[in-house]
Formats: sequence, structure tokens, C-alpha cells
Amino acid sequence: MKIKVMKKLKIFLLAIAMVAGYGLSAQGGVSINSDGSNADASAMLDVSSTSMGLLIPRMTQTQIAAIQNPANGLFVFNITDNKFYVYVTADNRWKELQFASGTIDLPATYTIGTGGSCANTTVNGIYMEGLALNPTNTVTLEATVSNKGAWNISTNTVNGYSFSGSGYFSTTGTVQVTLYGSGTPATAQTDNFTVTANEGGSTCTFDVTVDPVLTVYNPITGETWMDRNLGATQVATSSTDADAFGYLYQWGRASEGHEVRTSGTTTTPATTSVPLAGNSWDGLFVMTTDSPYDWLTQQDNTLWQGVNGTNNPCPAGFRLPTDAEWDAERLSWSSNDASGAFASPLKLTIAGLRAGYNGSIDYS
Repeated sequence: MKIKVMKKLKIFLLAIAMVAGYGLSAQGGVSINSDGSNADASAMLDVSSTSMGLLIPRMTQTQIAAIQNPANGLFVFNITDNKFYVYVTADNRWKELQFASGTIDLPATYTIGTGGSCANTTVNGIYMEGLALNPTNTVTLEATVSNKGAWNISTNTVNGYSFSGSGYFSTTGTVQVTLYGSGTPATAQTDNFTVTANEGGSTCTFDVTVDPVLTVYNPITGETWMDRNLGATQVATSSTDADAFGYLYQWGRASEGHEVRTSGTTTTPATTSVPLAGNSWDGLFVMTTDSPYDWLTQQDNTLWQGVNGTNNPCPAGFRLPTDAEWDAERLSWSSNDASGAFASPLKLTIAGLRAGYNGSIDYS
């Protein structure tokens, strides 16, 4: 009996020692330490030791991102990508350990307005009925950031088009964000958009004016044309009117940013004519010094044929002219030079060309 009592006493004392080594916080977390302090509210297990290691929780990325109010330095193993992550309060994001290349971005805290007009808004690009928007159609507006993190802002769809954007706020304070347009304006009118932020539900509004497609008629050829070049902001006032120059397209390419005179360049030729398909040449002017000097590896001269051409860059109901139609137009001018082109019903300018070998613009 005495031996049995001693064994029970030792087991009881051991249990007391174990209980003294950890505590349960009111939030449900477990704290293991020598000073009896509670676990941090964001931690299921809060361990303090100078002599032992820790096998940390293993979670999916979705589960990690759902942790509420994580503590600075909270440590997890991401079983989605098999990497370790630690939460950094100053950046409001989970950062991958060791290589520091992966992150799990949490939503920023910010506002974009209180239901009134968006602050310091600029509408960029050309908006014309029936003309599909391209990467030049953007809206910049002001956001006030109080906590760094991921942002996502979008508008409602009005008149067949909308705007959206996303990113990461790496600083607090006043920040400019860019939203990108998509869709095709159906009607010439002034459209009022409501912008909604993903965090906090703040909203603001801005207007976009869609211009009608105006036409000119050449009585000699009997053809009707747009009254300006694609990408021009006005009808030419002279043969050197820069606002009437318009875009410079590579033959057969869609409107996806490469046509802008200030677009970047690449020496990588396109392997597909499909625009904005996630390829390295999207939005870039393709330079080449090899015959047949084409932006596309497999040359295709059918892409702009007809109103329903694959990459027809014109507004709905319009198309590029055929060689015969263009020659007839040119021969109807008073002279086949800059003066004759501007004096014609089309009021053409010396729009120039972009050199395929280096991307420079030549106005001669």
C-alpha cells in the first residue's frame, strides 16, 4: 500500500507541474511559458522557450488569410505551396520566410470618397460610340490609405463598358490608383460611373463623355469616312496638327496599346494575333529586321478584311479601305502631297510612320 501511495503522489505532483507550465486564455489560445502569461488573441498556441523548438500549425493559404487580427510575427506553414510564412504588422501581409518571395496579401484599409465626386480624377483615352476600349482607356483617382494592403476597385457597367483595377498599397496617405476600361460604348452620351472599393465599401463617382462617330463624304468617290484618324482627338486644323495624327498600327494588329506612339517596344515577334492573351509582346510595338518584316511570326494579311475582320480596330460599322478604294481616294485629291491630303474631304495630316527596325517615328 505504501508503495502504491507514493506512485499516486508522484503522478499527482507531475500533473500539478504540467498545469503550472501552461495556461488557457479567455480567447481560447494556449500559452506555454514559465511566467503564466496568456496567449496572444490571434494565436492558438503561444510558446516561449529558450531551449526547445516548435512544430507550427500547417494550414492552407485560404485558412491563413482568414486569421483575424494576426499578431506581428505569427508563424505558419502553408500546405498550399509548402512554404513558411510570418505575418508582418507594418506591411499588413504574410511574408514567405527564407526566400521572402511569396506573400499573402490582406486587404488594405482605405477610402476613395464618401459618395460624392472622386477626388482628383483624370479620364484618359478616346471614348467613341462603337469603338472598343483599349489599354489607353484608363481613369486615375485618389485614395486615402490608412493601412497598407491589397486593394480592388471597380465600377458598375454603364452604356456597355466599365472600369476596374487592383494592386497593393505599399505606403499610407494619399495615393493615386489607376482603373482600366473594358467593353464598347454603345451610345454617344455622358456616362456617370459609381466606383466601389473592396474594403470599407466607400464609393465615389465620375463622368465619361462618349463622342459620336462623325463622318465625311467624298462626292468624287462616293465613299463615306470617319472624320478623323483612329486615335485622333479632333478633326485636323492643318497638315501638321498633332492632335489629329492619331495612332500608328502594325498591319493586322488589334487595338491593345501597341498603336500608341509612345508605347514600349520589343524584339520578340508575336506568335498569335489574339490581343492581350498574356504574352510578352502585348501592348508593345514589335521591332524586326528580318524579312518579311512582320510583327507576326506567321504573316497573315487577312486580319483586317471587312467590317467583321478578326482584329478590325474601327468603330462598329466601319472598316479599313481596300487598296483600290484608297487609291481612288488618293487620286481624287488636287495633288498627291501633304497639301492635297489636307485639302481633301478627309483632311489628312502627315501622320508619319513608325520604323520597324528601331521603333522611331518618322514624319517625312
